[in-house]
Amino acid sequence: MPISADRSPSDLPPDTSDTSGTPGTSDTSDGSAGSNPPPSDVATAAPAGAGWESADDPFVWLEQSETKRVSAWVHAQNARTLAAFAHGDAFETLVQRLVDDALSPDQLVIPTRRGDWAYDFWQDEAHPLGVWRRARWVDWLAGTAQWHALLDLDVLSEDEEVDWAWHGASVIEPAGDRALVHLSPGGGDAVVVREFDLATGDFVADGFHLETVGKHSVGWIDRDTIYLQWDPSEGDTNHPSVTRSGYPRKVRRWSRGTAPAEAPVVFACDASDLSASASYDIECGRHFAYRSVSMEDGITYRLDGDTWRAYDVPLHADVYTWKGWLMVAPRRDWDIGDTVHRGGALLAIREDAFHAGSRTFLALFTPDAKTALTGFQTGKTWAAISYSDDLVSRTRFWQPPELPTGLGSPTATPAVESELVLGSGALASGIDLGIGVARARDSAALDPDAHALREMPVVAGSETSTWFIDDLVDDAVFVLSNHYLEPPTLWRGDARADDLGALERIQQLRASFDAAEMTVIRAVAHAPDGTAIPYWVIGRRAVIESAHRTPAPCLLYGYGGFEIALEPSYATSQGMGWLEQGGVYVVANIRGGGEYGPSWHQAAMREKRPVAFDDFVSVARALIAEGFTTSAQLGIQGGSNGGLLVAACMVRHPELFGAVVCEVPVLDMQRYHRLLAGASWIDEYGDPDAPEDARFLSAYSPYHRVAAEVRYPAVLFTSAAGDDRVHPAHARKMAARMQAQGHADIWYYEETQGGHGATPDPRDGARSTALVYAFLWATIGKNGR
Repeated sequence: MPISADRSPSDLPPDTSDTSGTPGTSDTSDGSAGSNPPPSDVATAAPAGAGWESADDPFVWLEQSETKRVSAWVHAQNARTLAAFAHGDAFETLVQRLVDDALSPDQLVIPTRRGDWAYDFWQDEAHPLGVWRRARWVDWLAGTAQWHALLDLDVLSEDEEVDWAWHGASVIEPAGDRALVHLSPGGGDAVVVREFDLATGDFVADGFHLETVGKHSVGWIDRDTIYLQWDPSEGDTNHPSVTRSGYPRKVRRWSRGTAPAEAPVVFACDASDLSASASYDIECGRHFAYRSVSMEDGITYRLDGDTWRAYDVPLHADVYTWKGWLMVAPRRDWDIGDTVHRGGALLAIREDAFHAGSRTFLALFTPDAKTALTGFQTGKTWAAISYSDDLVSRTRFWQPPELPTGLGSPTATPAVESELVLGSGALASGIDLGIGVARARDSAALDPDAHALREMPVVAGSETSTWFIDDLVDDAVFVLSNHYLEPPTLWRGDARADDLGALERIQQLRASFDAAEMTVIRAVAHAPDGTAIPYWVIGRRAVIESAHRTPAPCLLYGYGGFEIALEPSYATSQGMGWLEQGGVYVVANIRGGGEYGPSWHQAAMREKRPVAFDDFVSVARALIAEGFTTSAQLGIQGGSNGGLLVAACMVRHPELFGAVVCEVPVLDMQRYHRLLAGASWIDEYGDPDAPEDARFLSAYSPYHRVAAEVRYPAVLFTSAAGDDRVHPAHARKMAARMQAQGHADIWYYEETQGGHGATPDPRDGARSTALVYAFLWATIGKNGR
């Protein structure tokens, strides 16, 4: 079981809600684009080179959430942008194609198995918000599934007058008759939680319900008890129950029939940490807790009697336990005596031996310059080690030898380990981060020959994901294969099979666009420091494979942060909106991401962030030098941290691009840590309040570096009113500042529904997506369509 596989509550930069605005601002603006009278109370901001200089920010009022003034400004901006691009037959045709594709009856169904049932969340024309449903597992496998609707969100939303978005459900095991359902009003990260009776199809009266919206998280212990990470703050990051990043800092053990506030606190983290969580592993009957110190560091605990005992590993290491074995995945090099385990490795040891002091590990995976660990999962008797081999996904199955009786659930622990002692269900004060003492013991030595390791064949020409279907039942796996031009195909296999390549084809998604004349090539650009930066080029063969290329409109996409790898996936919207019309689409695997493991990420952290910008610019220049496109025809696109990427590159090299699509971005590097969950990104970016960090942050902060005298390409900034992770003020303020500086081709669009990701209703998302391509064809497309 993975105990600390996730280092943050989100896979993208989170936020903490600071939406109350700035006191003293008036609400008198007429809302016209570019109309920004300065408020009476302003924040300091500056185009500093050696730190933040004293200057007024006339657009700080756009950090407010729901005022007439902000609403009028957003409405005027949306109207201007829609009037310019969201019209015409081509636009409406693309919208309809995107809607038809998202709500098609031929969608790929990848259910979750729980016991005898297959669970699925389904959206179609009759259920655009979606329906949670289930069918008998054996029937689904046989292709004769009779789906039974459990919860229809369209009906629920109409009854309760809230546009509910599905955020998943946790079914109790092994009984399988109750579920904890997470629903988000509008699609943000904050949710309500309701207990659902799977037998009656109704919410449980007086069940485990949290009706106040918050960044809650819950998990079953038994039928009448759950772990509760409760957020009662209503967005107030000064609330004692949440961290400064806006996530719950206390874990409660909540018993049926009691109020959440009455549930005893059994674990907690510091207010300066990111979050705290706890879980119960039904397979081994053990309790675990995790203190997320930051997005990089954390501490994993196991419950021993009434004491939470910390695993004696570095803060940067993930911990997994399974069948008496302990797996450790350090993110940085780990020195143990005369042995150095590389960051990005996966190490195994008997857990009882580890607690007795041994540090003799078996290396299940050791990375090199081109390989990176991407995941670890467990089945009934086999485990899966997923990794990337020079951007090709692979899976290795591992079966450890059986342990002697009595070694599966270690309890005795040396007192040298850091621990939290519980008294009457309450957390003792203080957390000791002591390293502990390692004591070698020869009996813990591992025999590599006793461990079965098997490599799964690669599905040729595809990006492949592999995961166990139900680890309480067997070792069956789902395998999903796809690539930029290859519709996803779902396969079923078994880690126990003699031939791991013998997969049963379940379903292939129908093609969303005509790729008959298209191809994909992989190329390499070289950064200023000589590092090879890979990138994918997708387009018509006649355009990208020709010995004498004719430059075409080209869209370059990037991210470069938080160790998130950009893996190939079917280019559904890009195919319909860009590739079919003759555009070229490019994905850059720049540093800051996770394509080549932790070191690839760490190369662009904090003061090294400009390395990611240099990598991206190197790919852009290579595309021009290789004849794929020209500067006037080159557009760049990125969202969230990728929005920071494209904005920073635009400010640094405005002459290099013809258009910029900057989506849900982080742009104000002076105030990002004060907006929503921004404080959780300090390890990634640096602390704007620390003078030494302010120097490098202010040197590239797009919001502070944009200038009136510079000619910039056309820019479309997008955001979402319900984004409670990255504040829409980043995009609002940047658009307002550039418009006020006199830049005419600056556009802003704010989705009224949805959070940091997709909108609850695919029909809304389709119009937003079509708007992006209409903007691109109207700017870089007119230079060579």
